Amino acid sequence: MTDLRRHLFYETSHSPALADLVGYERAKDIIDFCFIANPYYPTAEMLEDLQRNLPNLIKSYPSSSPALGQHHLASVLHVNPDNLVIGNGATEIIALINMTLIDRIAVPVPTFGEYIEKMKDRRDAELYPLDPDQRYQLRLGEYLDWVRSRNLTSLLLINPGNPTGQLIPLDEMRAVLRDTKDLELVIVDESFIDFAGDPVPSLLPLADQFSHLLIVRSMSKHCGVPGLRLGYCYSANLYILNRLRRFLPTWNLNTLA
Repeated sequence: MTDLRRHLFYETSHSPALADLVGYERAKDIIDFCFIANPYYPTAEMLEDLQRNLPNLIKSYPSSSPALGQHHLASVLHVNPDNLVIGNGATEIIALINMTLIDRIAVPVPTFGEYIEKMKDRRDAELYPLDPDQRYQLRLGEYLDWVRSRNLTSLLLINPGNPTGQLIPLDEMRAVLRDTKDLELVIVDESFIDFAGDPVPSLLPLADQFSHLLIVRSMSKHCGVPGLRLGYCYSANLYILNRLRRFLPTWNLNTLA
């Protein structure tokens, strides 16, 4: 591909869209292996339904109240709808978290860049470097010791790890939450958890037991809809949720989403 727009790789910390690199027409014939996405979803029936309703959808404002979307999503996740915040992708949620909740936070690196790049001040992220000789695997005990040695009250865990793919078993995650109840905030990003097992080893069924837990999840990967930009967070801590909701834009979700 001599006309590949290589300069786009230097203009973003994320991979450019395939359509940006080769054009929309050529992108239809190319499989993008840049990210994990469910190839079986959305179903043909869902796409047909969207096509039928598209004229009305694009001419209508989305709801200015998040309650309806929360109710529908909660019915699928089997959680309390009042404890959900739905965002225009997990990245919107991450940016809100960094802007409204974080003063200083422990972040293992390498990691998903938004957790660092969207800080009010990047110095607010205290970086915990993972050892390449240990295949960048996160050892929870050592990590928690480091967090306490730095007198930090917030920490980030991505499970499965991004970009490492390391999966921390559910019983170990539960133990971490018990051991960190004295901390103010533990963010657990589960954006790839749906690919980790059946049943899905998510903390969602346990979240109401831990008031310091904030779960962040993307819907792009397992729903196969990265173009729609959908993600959410869940917590039993209404103070945390209300801080986020205060700065969430009205109509942040479009009618298709």
